[in-house]
Amino acid sequence: MSNKRNFALSSAADLLTTAASFGTGVLVARILGPEDRGVYSFVTATGAVVAYLAGMGLFEALLAKGRRPSNGVLWLAAGLGVVGSVVMFVVGAVRSEPMLQLYSPLPIIWGLLQVRLAHARITGRAAWFWLRVIAPALQLLTTLVLVVAGHLTVASAIAALLVGFAVAVVVDVIVERRQPAHDRAPELDGHEGTLLRSGLHQHLLNVPRSLNYRGPLIMLGFLATSEDLGLYAVAGSVASLIPILTWSIPQNLLAMRSAKDNAASRVSRQLVTLSWLSGAIGGTAALLLGEEVLALVYGSAFVPAVTGFIILTFAQAPWLHSSVVQADYRADGRAHVAAIIEVASLVVTLVLIALLYPIYGITGVASSVAAGYVLSAVLTQSLRYRSPSTSAPTPAETAVPR
Repeated sequence: MSNKRNFALSSAADLLTTAASFGTGVLVARILGPEDRGVYSFVTATGAVVAYLAGMGLFEALLAKGRRPSNGVLWLAAGLGVVGSVVMFVVGAVRSEPMLQLYSPLPIIWGLLQVRLAHARITGRAAWFWLRVIAPALQLLTTLVLVVAGHLTVASAIAALLVGFAVAVVVDVIVERRQPAHDRAPELDGHEGTLLRSGLHQHLLNVPRSLNYRGPLIMLGFLATSEDLGLYAVAGSVASLIPILTWSIPQNLLAMRSAKDNAASRVSRQLVTLSWLSGAIGGTAALLLGEEVLALVYGSAFVPAVTGFIILTFAQAPWLHSSVVQADYRADGRAHVAAIIEVASLVVTLVLIALLYPIYGITGVASSVAAGYVLSAVLTQSLRYRSPSTSAPTPAETAVPR
């Protein structure tokens, strides 16, 4: 697949998946209110983290091998997913949250979807684009139908997302089987153990970043009321939307140029500048129009989230900054340094949340998250030139894990 086509598909997938997921979140919030929005956000965030952990880095390992996954790899992904599903079911039982139990099949479906996605990327099929878009698009469509019919609940919204992921896997299997055998890439067979070890190593380096993003929301699920959880979820959702819309296309374009001309340092400088510019623009807009935006999009019940929304929007700048610089770390073979920085940032964030939430509510939570992002950016930047960059980050390395 050409760089230009890859850029176009990556940018379109980023924008469409973001828009569809955001649209579903808005419908759930407006129709069901802050409490149910909080439950929905906690369940989906927990499911995303458990599914990612259960994946054990198979997606990254398959891309590194560059060979078509065998049936053994699919069974391995399904088996790891079963473990994740059991964990989710047990956590749901302990917390008395039936929605977590309803969502517990996600790690199995997600694991299979990631293998299919890697397969599509390796074989150069545009199907990887549809695999990313189908699930959130179907969920949004189903949610709209449920709203019109007057049957939208947290359970139906979650079930719609599960069905979307399952449909994506089934459709890709059907389409791939119609592909001529001589057009298929060589199959990776009999190396599942090696693949798992390789994926686990990369996984341990990437997990802290993912936890740093979703960990605060999951922690709030055990500390906060459902209403506060919903307010914080909305604040974080809108705050992250502005940088994604202003940053994803230039990010993919610059990553493509980096892969083409190996201008790693120049691309990194441009992305860092763009990160702070994006955060400044989004934060200023939130400061000036925050209440109006929340009232218009979500309803007056979510206006109390405005302070947290403003704080989190400005905090996107250091988050994006550290994402760019840590891509250089991975290109230099120093991914372990980035992982240690993220662990330190996560620990500080969670400790601050435990201290500040009882006093300041979601404003304290947003301030804690912002402090963690700033700490990550400062540490990442201060250690950046310990070892000079020698190679350009790939598009996958410059992507912001969410």
